[in-house]
Amino acid sequence: MEYDMLEQILEGKEKPTNLPFALLQKITDDFSEEREIGQGGFGTVYKGVLRNRNVAVKRIMNNYTIDEKLFYREVNSLLKVNHKNVVRFLGFCANTEQAAIKIEGKKEYIYAEIRERLLCFEYVSNGNLQNYITDELRGLEWNVRFQIIKDICEGLFHLHMENHIIHMDLKPANILLDHHMVPKVTDFGLSRLDENSQTMCANRFLSLGYCAPEYLHSGRMSVKSDIYSLGVIIIELVTGHKSIPGNNNVSVVRRWRHRWKKSGNEMPLGYQQVTKCIEIGLRCQENDPYRRPFISDILCDFTNMEGANEQFSSNNGSTIDEISAYLEDDMLGIEPLELHFPFDLNKQMACSLQLTNETDGCIAFNIQTTSPLPYCVHPTRDIVPPRSKCSIDITLQLHTKAPWHAGGLIIRNTKVSDGLAAGDITTYMFDKEAGNLVDEVSLDVVFDRQLQAPHLSEVPKHTSLAPVAVLGTNDPRNQGASNVPRLSAHAGSEGTVSEVIPAGSSKLLDIHPPELWFTFEPNKLIPCSLYLTNYTDEYVPFKLMEKSMLMDKRRLFLSLPLYGIVPPSSTYILVVTTDKRENLPEERDVDFVLQNSVGDERLKPFRNQYDCDQYFEKATKSGNMVHNVILKVVYAPEGKTACEAIPPLLKMTFVEKTHAALCSLDANQTEPWIITGHYDGRVGLWDYDTQKFLALVKVTGSSGCLVKFIERRQWFLAGSYHEGFIHVYNYETEVQEVNSFRAHDRFLESMSIHPTQPYVLSSSDTQIKLWDWDKDWECRRTFMEHSHTVKQVAFNPWNTNSFASASRDHTANVWSLDSSRSMYTLSGHLDEVNCLDFFTRDNQQYLITGSEDMTAKIWDLRKEMCIETLKGFMFPVVSIVSHPRLPLVIIGTRNGIVHLWSLTNFRLERILHIGCHQGVRGLAALMGSRRVIIGHGSAVSMVEIHNEEPVDSKAKMEVRYERQG
Repeated sequence: MEYDMLEQILEGKEKPTNLPFALLQKITDDFSEEREIGQGGFGTVYKGVLRNRNVAVKRIMNNYTIDEKLFYREVNSLLKVNHKNVVRFLGFCANTEQAAIKIEGKKEYIYAEIRERLLCFEYVSNGNLQNYITDELRGLEWNVRFQIIKDICEGLFHLHMENHIIHMDLKPANILLDHHMVPKVTDFGLSRLDENSQTMCANRFLSLGYCAPEYLHSGRMSVKSDIYSLGVIIIELVTGHKSIPGNNNVSVVRRWRHRWKKSGNEMPLGYQQVTKCIEIGLRCQENDPYRRPFISDILCDFTNMEGANEQFSSNNGSTIDEISAYLEDDMLGIEPLELHFPFDLNKQMACSLQLTNETDGCIAFNIQTTSPLPYCVHPTRDIVPPRSKCSIDITLQLHTKAPWHAGGLIIRNTKVSDGLAAGDITTYMFDKEAGNLVDEVSLDVVFDRQLQAPHLSEVPKHTSLAPVAVLGTNDPRNQGASNVPRLSAHAGSEGTVSEVIPAGSSKLLDIHPPELWFTFEPNKLIPCSLYLTNYTDEYVPFKLMEKSMLMDKRRLFLSLPLYGIVPPSSTYILVVTTDKRENLPEERDVDFVLQNSVGDERLKPFRNQYDCDQYFEKATKSGNMVHNVILKVVYAPEGKTACEAIPPLLKMTFVEKTHAALCSLDANQTEPWIITGHYDGRVGLWDYDTQKFLALVKVTGSSGCLVKFIERRQWFLAGSYHEGFIHVYNYETEVQEVNSFRAHDRFLESMSIHPTQPYVLSSSDTQIKLWDWDKDWECRRTFMEHSHTVKQVAFNPWNTNSFASASRDHTANVWSLDSSRSMYTLSGHLDEVNCLDFFTRDNQQYLITGSEDMTAKIWDLRKEMCIETLKGFMFPVVSIVSHPRLPLVIIGTRNGIVHLWSLTNFRLERILHIGCHQGVRGLAALMGSRRVIIGHGSAVSMVEIHNEEPVDSKAKMEVRYERQG
């Protein structure tokens, strides 16, 4: 019943009200760390999980004493707020309990009040605006930014004019974005508490850069203080900076013009919108509050501008002179805007960029580095003739470890006369203060050990290291090694000791083999496997690293340290790979250090190496058992082996197509091709057999691409995520766009291709549409039944008249193509359903779904019920594909880990860690092979599954290990 009350408030059937503390405690799992989603100056925010929706619960810190009258006055203000651009207030809780506290050393007790003050809001899952702030040349398209600006103003109008609420801490971090990029102002409630409560005033939190000067210097606050903050946000959304660089408004418009021209998405009205937003943003930042506009004035300006735009659309001749100055693009095109160097110690690293002059005049450029690293740029300055290109080569050689982000480059360019020679270029030409019109573009430089840098001339071959894998202890491949002597990480006494551990040990963590041999082969990656077997019922964290790393020597192995958590009763196989070398290293004998400990019930998954390092540092300081096991590693000459060679568990290739993050991928089932869609609106096509780059296509007007092959027509589809268009490309001879149509108003979520009929399914928001390409892409039917966004749709390959859909409303539906209503609904997940796929077992059809609740469920389609729940994932399940040849389902999670589950007995077969902690963006299995395509972040790997057998060695080996603690 308590769930019903909160869900009815969410659905708008009931008004916000007083919520029981027990309810908020229950839906947040007693305010567990796993449910924590953010912290602020006044409290911690937790994710509350209901049956079909989620909420956000803010628990005010106990160290703040809030006057009851002021608290309820604030609640009354929040109860009045109801607007699409303000985070919805759902209820409050003011709970007080008496607790008996024993006085230390006495038999007496004192009684104290334990007060809980909580606020409940709608849950907004797409992050805050700060994550989307970029300059004009990259990031969100202008139409998205402009709509965000207007929506923020609408929300602020509701607070200021209709409810007389001052936000007091307006900034991008306090503006959340929902799944459709609609902004919602948040955190205004506690800011107002700060204004009214004397206790909280003593701990006032200011956001420098957004705080109005009168509030910063004298504590005076009014609605005009919020307007100042709004002005900073507007300028930041337009330019990527809190202020306009060089106070040059024209330069901002020119940069937007360049981006529009380059993408082929030029909008004449966009020039007026950019100019008006700059004007409003600057007026909002006047030092004198009385000279700043009210929020109603700003909205009036937008309304008047839209009226002028309509007049312009109907009679553009009258206004064409106003924007004629913007029609010519005279900027230098620069690609890419982020340079990736494939880091290789003591070797020269190279990266290229291309400058394009599409104007009728000459453009001079000058490149300056903003880093102490010894970049070699050639040429650093030159002149690009009209309608031509210039390639810039950048090289670097480092003798120490690679920084993850090391400065960058600045390219300045300006128009020059035709007769000027490169030798006549001077620094003065690029001086803005001298009155010269100079464009300045900053390039980021990133060093990446695993991803090859994108070159304009070619995409070189490169490989990644072998991954980490886990085999269940019931796997028959482990039984053959039962009599093998193994190392135990369980220390039996204080200090450093040496002993031989017999076979079949039941100690904490067993290790095999005790000596790792890498037989040298020139210019090859050489793998060797290390088996960590956990026979206990506890989770065992570990970190494997070279001992030489502790002494700051040159590393011989790729992607170390390796770290993770060995689940109870399982074997974790670490595949360690040596670096490529032409000659046998002089330092051949190396030691590994395996650090491990027993995890407690509060152990959380390691999000990165920092989490792992922090865990072991705290464990050591707290006196917990932390073991350092020393493993002997031998780099042997060619032909010399200590044991039978172990082939790599996985074989893979990483390919970085662009600097942009991966949005989706698909594999061609008739050609050795992979297609990838990226968030910068580009589509990449490459041959995974030859590792050759085939095509890179910029989809018109797109800022995020979903991709699908239609092999029988030699087409691929590129869906524009934000704009809702589907673009059709033919790749028979060369890639050409042959059609495009608007499938949805915006936010295209998913597409699926019918296996035999000329049909395509697409989903957006709660809507699913069926398209027929033989009838000129006619919409045959619309399906609407879900109460929240449809995340994925998929045709049933065995019953081709049906399909399934996964939704954020916590359900999956199964549909017939003949009806707009679903045949049945599959309910059981506790959170959003992100993905699904069909598979067969014993000639019977099943569906598997993956969810934010960190489980995957197996559904019997004949019984319309869940028959198995796959657990043990440490992060939400975001991608699923059943293998067409092997009895396996491949499941990807948000932290980049890929799980392989058996479809024979629904047991976990392997856990693959490919050295990337970015979420899985897509999975694809290849027909007739053991290959699987996996997309992470901006990388794609092709994995071939092999049957790796443990090696049986009967020799007892002496082992040294050290213990800390």
